[in-house]
Amino acid sequence: AFMPGTDCNQVYIIESGSMGYLSRQSVSQSLCGEDEVICMASLWAAWYHRGRLTASHGTCFYVGINCEEFGRLASSHGGPLWQYLQVFGMLLVGTVEVLEDHGEDLSDLSLPMEKLSHLGNRAQHLVRKAARFFRGSRGYRSESKASSTSISRLDSRLEFADSRPSLTRDVSNNSLSV
Repeated sequence: AFMPGTDCNQVYIIESGSMGYLSRQSVSQSLCGEDEVICMASLWAAWYHRGRLTASHGTCFYVGINCEEFGRLASSHGGPLWQYLQVFGMLLVGTVEVLEDHGEDLSDLSLPMEKLSHLGNRAQHLVRKAARFFRGSRGYRSESKASSTSISRLDSRLEFADSRPSLTRDVSNNSLSV
């Protein structure tokens, strides 16, 4: 699927099968399985591949999400979901930069789920806080209930984002065989 040092313009989500990932710094290959998300940071930052991703055991199907098109679609819809994605992206990129500054070996593999969940919760908190701040003296009481309802649904919107027609038309199915 990709080689180290090449530009990354899509996020990979493995649908079935498995792929092998070998980073530049590693001597052993990591096995990536179903629902694994690879190159997530490329949605929010210029990214080049830090390793090699190949099919390793039979056939593997993955979905490629075009980063540029994802950003264009998400920003055109605006609203609380877009605000959340912007904040989450800044937190994710900031976390990756801190890891790099501390000499950690970066890879294309996702951060652990606990870390991603923490960043998601923090992004949601910051979006709520910003909404309260900007609405403060302009009828916060009447608008806050609607805003809280919208923001509390963000997680469910993210789960179903890939089933929306406007997003799925930009997702391509790919397969690799050994």
